Amino acid sequence: MRVRFHDAAMAELAWEVQYYAKLNPQLGERFATVVERALAIATEFPDMGSPYKYGTRRVFPKRFVDVVSVLTDSADPRQYIKKMRSRDPELDANWGSTCTPLALQAADGKQRETNCANTEGLFRIIQSIPSPKAEPFKRWLAQVGYERVKEIENPELASARARELCQAKGYPQSWIEKRLRSISVRGELTDEWKARVSSLTKLPNKPTWL
Repeated sequence: MRVRFHDAAMAELAWEVQYYAKLNPQLGERFATVVERALAIATEFPDMGSPYKYGTRRVFPKRFVDVVSVLTDSADPRQYIKKMRSRDPELDANWGSTCTPLALQAADGKQRETNCANTEGLFRIIQSIPSPKAEPFKRWLAQVGYERVKEIENPELASARARELCQAKGYPQSWIEKRLRSISVRGELTDEWKARVSSLTKLPNKPTWL
C-alpha cells in the first residue's frame, strides 16, 4: 500500500518534532517514532480506526508520553500523582475536570480508558511539578503570558505573531495573507454586530398595540 503525506501535513509534522525537540532532545525522537508506528499500523490495516471525513479513517497514535513520568523520571507515576495532589489542594479539588479518563482506541483496535487532559489541563499539572525538567515549560508559560500582555497593549503584535507561526509551519505566503485578511474582516463584522445589538438594547421600550 502506498502512503503519501500532504505537504501541509508534512510541514506541520516537522514543526511539531522540532517543537518537542526544543523542550527535550529525546521528546522529538519519541514523537517521530510514535507517528511512524501509527503510520505503519494504518498502512498494514487500512480498515482499522474510526470513520472520519470524506471517506477517510482516523487512527490515533499510542499515547505519546506520560507527562508526569517524563518530567519527574518517577518509577511510579501514579504514586507521584497522589503525592502531587496532596501537596496542591486546589489541583486535587479540580482533578476530575483537569484529568479525565477517556476511552481511546489502542493499537489493537480495542477501547481502553486513559487519563487525558487538554492543553490547559496539562499546563496546570506541569505547574505543580517541582522538577528541573518542568522549568522550560514554566518559563515558556511566563514568556507567553508576557507576550499576550504586550499584544493587548499593541494588537498589531498579534498579527505579526500569527504570520510568523504560519511561516514556521510552511504555509505559502498567499495562504497566510488570505487567512489574516479573513480574520481581520471577521473581527470587523463581529465588532459591528456587537455595536448594533448594543444600540438596540438601549432603545426605550414602547408598548405594542394590537
